[in-house]
Amino acid sequence: MPYLNPYELNEIIIDPKGLPYEVELQSTSQKVAPYAGAVVHLKYDTQQGYPLLITTTLSDGSPVPFGANVFDSKGNNVGMVGQMGQIYARVEKERDQLSLKWGQDGAQQCSVSYLMPPQPKGKRMESPMRFTSVCGGKA
Repeated sequence: MPYLNPYELNEIIIDPKGLPYEVELQSTSQKVAPYAGAVVHLKYDTQQGYPLLITTTLSDGSPVPFGANVFDSKGNNVGMVGQMGQIYARVEKERDQLSLKWGQDGAQQCSVSYLMPPQPKGKRMESPMRFTSVCGGKA
């Protein structure tokens, strides 16, 4: 960026438009106050994986509680449950079981399995994969 003001706080914003769906920026802006004539190196952390949008309900038909944490089979937190039981998660594997937890009690946990359809080689994903599933059993 050739137009940063030295000794002042400058905000550098990256537009994620055009990034493949497999890549997610952890942050799209940073602030920096460079010295006069300085070259500033900024690092923007990314997360890679398949984006999933899963609409899920409990076995009784009620939505999974808002804010429940979503974990993959390795125990990594990969997402959270939003309104009406919608899960947005970014996963590494094409097939796995996700554990949903909204408390320590066994009745406050369940699991959802997913299987990604085959992806054509060399073709980028154009949107998150969408699934509907019942969250059943203990996580």
